[in-house]
Amino acid sequence: MRLKVYKIFIVLFFLNSYSYSQNKVSGFAFESGTEIKLNEVSVYDAEVGLITKTNS
Repeated sequence: MRLKVYKIFIVLFFLNSYSYSQNKVSGFAFESGTEIKLNEVSVYDAEVGLITKTNS
């Protein structure tokens, strides 16, 4: 009985940790050659298209 309870607990723990995702990203966008901070950069994904734009 104890082993069965632990198996269920372990499975639920891994399902919960697998389903966690990050939906807020913060940081800066820099130009690669001069390290200048870029304003209003659009972020694209090949499958989805436009993901977001930076606001400053």
